[in-house]
Amino acid sequence: MRISLRGRITLWYAVAIPALIFALAFVAQQVLLVTLRSGLDDSLQTRTGEVISAILTNSLSIERGTFDDEIEFLTEQEFYDIPLFLRIYGPDRTAVSRFGEIPEAVIPELNNLADEAGVDRGTFGVVNLRGVEALRVYTVAILDPETFNPLATIQTGESLAQITSAQQVLWRYTIIIAVVGSVLALAVGFFLFGRGFAPLDRILRRVRDIETGDLQTGLPSEPRPPELQKLADSLNSMWHRLDGAFKQNQMFVAKVSHELRTPLTVLNGQIDVLLMRTGLSADERQSLQRMSKEVGRLVRLTNNLLLNAQLDTKPVLAAGRVDLRALTEEVVGDLLSVNEDSELEFTALKPVFVSGDYDLLKQMLVNIIENAIKFTAAGQTITVSVTQDGGSAFVAVHDRGTGIAPQHLPHIMEPFYTADDRTGASTKGAGLGLAIVKQIVDLHQGRIEVSSHVGNGTVVTVRLPAAPAAGYAPREPAHFLAAGDQHSPMAS
Repeated sequence: MRISLRGRITLWYAVAIPALIFALAFVAQQVLLVTLRSGLDDSLQTRTGEVISAILTNSLSIERGTFDDEIEFLTEQEFYDIPLFLRIYGPDRTAVSRFGEIPEAVIPELNNLADEAGVDRGTFGVVNLRGVEALRVYTVAILDPETFNPLATIQTGESLAQITSAQQVLWRYTIIIAVVGSVLALAVGFFLFGRGFAPLDRILRRVRDIETGDLQTGLPSEPRPPELQKLADSLNSMWHRLDGAFKQNQMFVAKVSHELRTPLTVLNGQIDVLLMRTGLSADERQSLQRMSKEVGRLVRLTNNLLLNAQLDTKPVLAAGRVDLRALTEEVVGDLLSVNEDSELEFTALKPVFVSGDYDLLKQMLVNIIENAIKFTAAGQTITVSVTQDGGSAFVAVHDRGTGIAPQHLPHIMEPFYTADDRTGASTKGAGLGLAIVKQIVDLHQGRIEVSSHVGNGTVVTVRLPAAPAAGYAPREPAHFLAAGDQHSPMAS
């Protein structure tokens, strides 16, 4: 599954920021705990040093091997940081003096700490037994100042309860701060992401919505980050060049189509005059008829090219009130008169009015129904219906022809797209008929749908906005160029 750039940045931010906040909170907690433990160790060393100093200044106590008087003296002097317990061992590891309550279960652990190497320099240890308060213990040997022989071993200890309690409180605050900080950081980040991506979103919407006839408008000016401004400038420049190229192409097609119409019409007329002569042999008449048919096809192709180029410019229609039922009935009658082998069945229960260009709507119907006739065998019925449902008018053309293969169906309304039917025969025409239908439907704010199954025919449904039932002033229809017209204001 591909993740968008915005999704990747958001996912990275959503993972990295909480992780960073949790890490910072954890580091701050550990630093504080290390500071508390370091302070406790310094305090134990200071207390022990003062006791040792008091002992070494009293040689009598050293001689008798007991230091209760010094401990009592320090206690009476309100020794400012007297430890939780203080214990002094003789050279034979027997306790000679003790201050504070020492649980019996702790004494073996204290003896083990006293037996460890390095007590002459001082060592720290932790006594942590189930059911007994954890203790931090400092053990150091008292050395004779002259001989440096061990005189005794002193142990001082302090409870770790305060540090343990502080650690629990710190954990709670760490989690709370990390969670709250992460939520706030994510909320602020998503807000900033939204603000930061807003210009890009507007550019993307404009890119999706832009059409061929709207290239000149480009992207509106607005404050953008420098990178997005470069992108916007590049897009505007590209659209400006494309607009010029499209307009040149439309002008070329329109001019060539317009220039071809007159000689083709004259040629078609001359062929018709020749066909009216008597005395033509069968081969001559057949050749002229074939020429007339091909010239007629060229005239229709030229008119369609010109109409396609003009519709590409998205002209503003001077819409009038059009009776879709009457118009469809007229088109069906006209096509029946020139396609005697075709069977067209028209149904409409009531008049259906739409707002639109009469000539364009007629051309739309002609193209759809002619397309159905082209691919329907003689004797097969083509059904044409006009209905209204709420605010929408529907024209449906159902043929029983060869149908359209699924791979061709999405492309049939692209200009000049032709497909092969299931028999392998190439479709007739230049591929402009349904493309023009799509353009006309879009101009009238409608929608066209095509459903087809190979061998079972095709259904083309056009949906147009229905005109208001009353209060609508009819207008003369705009004479827009339609295939087969010989004169049109837009063509000149």
